[in-house]
Amino acid sequence: MGEDEGSTFFTVERGVLDLRTVDLQQTEGIIKGEWEFYYNQLINPEDFKQNINLPTYVSPWTSWSELTNEQEGGNYPTLGHATYRLRILHQKGIDEMAIHMPGIGSSYNLFVDGKLYLSNGKIGTSRETSTPFEVKQTGAIELRGVQSEIVLQVSNYHHGTGGGFGQPAILGPADALFAETVKDTSSVYLLVGGLLLMGLFFWVIHIFWKYDRSIRHFAYMTLALACWFIFREDRNFLLFFPLSWEWETTLEYIFMYIALYHCIEFYAKIFPGDYFSKAAKVLRWLTLGFIVVTVILPAYIFTTYTFVHNIVAAVYVGLCGVYMIQKVYQRAPFSGFVMIGLTVLAINVIYMELIQYKLIYTNNRFQAIGFLTFILSQSLILAYKFSALFIQERILSEKNQVQSEELEQQAEQLSTFNQLLQQQKEQLQHANTQMVSSFNAALQIQQAMLPHIDRLKEKVQDTFVLWKPKDVVGGDFYWFKDTGDHIIIAVVDCTGHGVSGALMSMSASNMLHEITGKGIYTPDKILQEMHRKALDQFQQDKVSNMASMDAGIVVINKVKSKLQYAGARVPLLYCDPSEEELLRIKPTKISLGQARKDKKVSFSYHSIPLKKGTTFYMFTDGYQDQFGGPNDRKFSISQLERFLNDIKDKPMGLQQLHLMDRHNTWKGEKGFQIDDMLVLGVRI
Repeated sequence: MGEDEGSTFFTVERGVLDLRTVDLQQTEGIIKGEWEFYYNQLINPEDFKQNINLPTYVSPWTSWSELTNEQEGGNYPTLGHATYRLRILHQKGIDEMAIHMPGIGSSYNLFVDGKLYLSNGKIGTSRETSTPFEVKQTGAIELRGVQSEIVLQVSNYHHGTGGGFGQPAILGPADALFAETVKDTSSVYLLVGGLLLMGLFFWVIHIFWKYDRSIRHFAYMTLALACWFIFREDRNFLLFFPLSWEWETTLEYIFMYIALYHCIEFYAKIFPGDYFSKAAKVLRWLTLGFIVVTVILPAYIFTTYTFVHNIVAAVYVGLCGVYMIQKVYQRAPFSGFVMIGLTVLAINVIYMELIQYKLIYTNNRFQAIGFLTFILSQSLILAYKFSALFIQERILSEKNQVQSEELEQQAEQLSTFNQLLQQQKEQLQHANTQMVSSFNAALQIQQAMLPHIDRLKEKVQDTFVLWKPKDVVGGDFYWFKDTGDHIIIAVVDCTGHGVSGALMSMSASNMLHEITGKGIYTPDKILQEMHRKALDQFQQDKVSNMASMDAGIVVINKVKSKLQYAGARVPLLYCDPSEEELLRIKPTKISLGQARKDKKVSFSYHSIPLKKGTTFYMFTDGYQDQFGGPNDRKFSISQLERFLNDIKDKPMGLQQLHLMDRHNTWKGEKGFQIDDMLVLGVRI
């Protein structure tokens, strides 16, 4: 109820309203101004004939917490009871008048000339003796004589922002005010009915179309708005469902928060992975927090914190508006509909806030139109999506028909092609069988070339060799020779793997036999000879190729009790019984057979005292370069060194098993070996 364009204000001055020049049977007006105010007193009309305390003058339409207590200082408490009094000067004897009282989150009695005309809940002087009720009322009154008195008793022990009325009362002809009441009620019925029908309609669609979750959130948002509007604007709807004022107010706030929650989720599903989705992650938890607080706390507490929710909602709508301006400029789908909805929603929210802060006075019809416009504009988003789906389905149907005809033609072609593939498969199987036989023959040749591990154990009992080519055959191999005074052990990594690596390994093995057959037993000299022979054999100075070898040579000199070592990119790890940690001897960083300007290459020579229990290891780069682990990176030489240091005191055969298990674990079930792998360990 209230001010349309051209409506009148009745202004009260220090508790007196002078309407003697106003034709009240033709004019309705909003009562503004200051009534007499008696805080913490419930004064009956007949008691004003006695001497009472001097009043203060305040507006009944202002919350008590906003009023200044001039006697005690500060503001009045929100919770309490009080009496308002208004004296009206008017023409003689006016019948068929009416007064409209807005809803209030507390209880009141309204007397006119000592007669009780309107009552809302039960007034009292404590929370226990008062019962709040919130409903808008319009009642017929009589103004007798030339002066009338309105006494308004108010109790508020339940609402955190109560005490005063949210909107002013309206005084006017009974016919006009009751007609306004019918219009207001009809607008609420129209809004609630429209929201319920639309919400149920989209909820049914959601049941049959669960793939699009935006439909579900839109349906729940619409239903929650309908319920919220019932509790907020006209609780006469609830006469068939008797609830306490506390529960009615709790449900009013809960439905408000639920509507906001599903509005946030609706936009997040319309623009998945976009700004709305990011905002929803934060705002959904804030909204759920509001709901939990509302359920747990009593109304006189949670009603005081609605401004926080209003700020959150305002910030969300504002940021969404700024974001949607960009989307509209980019001509994103649905952006126009969303922008219309957000604009209407923002106007409606601002309008409600202006009413809340008494900057304007109006009826509910504008709010009803605003909310219906918002919901209808957003429903166009879903209608647009349905239309796009139907068009897409029709296009797909036409494409499927064309594709069906094409598939029939392709099926005939595939049948012919499959016959050809079957013939090629049989040819490939035959070729594969021959290739596997060749690989197996190559493996037998390479295994025959390698010295058997049992022969090495006859000379050095405590030893192991972990040899695992990437393919059937490979370029990594180990070699040893016992000359009587010397045991020569070599670990060699030839370029490449598979057949090419195996061919190079046979050439390298022949080199070792020839060199040691000439009586050359010093490891650095052996490497120098291998380098010279490799240069001649691979002819890198004449032909560009990548052929080369990495090698590590250990000579166990029985006469001098020395362990002699030289390496070409193959390091040596060793420790004697007196050492707790493995020591690493770095090799010379030159590959055998690698073309260089200076063909005379020297390799670093190292001699170590030989003691019983001395342990040493040589290995190619295949183990340390294996990719795997949680970050799919190389195993690395430092990690291999630490692992060997941890297991060095275990039996050599058990060390071989540990190395194989660690490699398989690092590589993983889905990994694959990237290079030939050779690790040799010896304990004297």
